[in-house]
Amino acid sequence: PAITSLPNASPGPCSAWFSAYLILLPTMLSSPVYCSHVLPDNRSGLIFIDDRSILLIMEANIIKPRSRGRPKKNAEGHNQTRQRLLRAGMETLTQAGYSSTGLDTILKREGIPKGSFYYYFDSKEAFGKAIIGHYNQFFKSKLNKHLQSHNNKPLAGFHAFVEDAIAGIEKYQFQRGCLIGNLGQEMNTLPSDFRDLLADVFTQWSDLLAHYLRQEQQLGHIPEHLDCLQHSELFWIGWEGAVLHTKLQQQSRPIYLFADYFVHTLRS
Repeated sequence: PAITSLPNASPGPCSAWFSAYLILLPTMLSSPVYCSHVLPDNRSGLIFIDDRSILLIMEANIIKPRSRGRPKKNAEGHNQTRQRLLRAGMETLTQAGYSSTGLDTILKREGIPKGSFYYYFDSKEAFGKAIIGHYNQFFKSKLNKHLQSHNNKPLAGFHAFVEDAIAGIEKYQFQRGCLIGNLGQEMNTLPSDFRDLLADVFTQWSDLLAHYLRQEQQLGHIPEHLDCLQHSELFWIGWEGAVLHTKLQQQSRPIYLFADYFVHTLRS
């Protein structure tokens, strides 16, 4: 049989276009015959044979309709934008606080539309919770980096942490302190859910410092009878006060005073 084909139609605004093949058969039929057909590559088609012995295969090329809603974002781009928002929020809230900071301040700084913000966070409260988590991970990485015990250097890790904290505060001209401590001071104006989040952060920091102090005990750098967890909890209570006074006085002396006092209590 002779086989010919019609040109493929270009896809337009419709959702399908067709490829048509004409196969000339040597037989004659008294009436058209229609039947469905599945093409070799599993595409759907339609075959019919008319009274002129022409076999026509209509090959449907279906265009998948565009899904509704916002298109999926590239995973890497999505993460970068979210991280920019969290970093900017962390820096802004550390300096200005939660209650006095509007979303517009952060979005304008980063050049991110408000509509895009709500793609990543449902509300300012959700954003605040995410910032607390982000800051917690950031600060714990600092603690893990510095709080390392050394055989011949008693409490060297502790002193490294203190020096790093002071360097950070001085870098920003005493305008920034501890985000968790700052939020704690404005707790009465914060969403109620923040209270448990902040308390849990201090618990995690206390556990990390207590673990370090136990290592120092094993090396004989501090007395064995010392209650490491209790001293760790006392440290963070005093630390937040020292950071506050450092900001007020615009000098690092309050932190140095408190750090020296804390080391004295460990060795007494």
